[in-house]
Amino acid sequence: MSVERIQQQFRDSAALQLEALDALAVPIAAAVDTLFGALANGNNKLAGVCLADWLGMTAWFCFKRLKSTALTPSHVLEMAWTSLWIPFLSVYWRIYGAVKFRVVFI
Repeated sequence: MSVERIQQQFRDSAALQLEALDALAVPIAAAVDTLFGALANGNNKLAGVCLADWLGMTAWFCFKRLKSTALTPSHVLEMAWTSLWIPFLSVYWRIYGAVKFRVVFI
């Protein structure tokens, strides 16, 4: 396999991951935020819905990232673990960049 082909596969994979992340980062963070708020207020029904929503969106994001990659157990575990953290870090760095560079997102 040529180097150009490998580089193109990497770009395609990265583009799919960014596409999936852009669609889910804020909703995942919002679901978890609402989950903690519901737990703090004793609203167990809402907390259950938010937990299911968060796990569902995270699983979908993980499956999108695993599409056309190696499905070895260690790789799947690594992708699942990082899929839990990427949305929160994405939202954090987006807010950090907006504050640092004085950009308002609409």
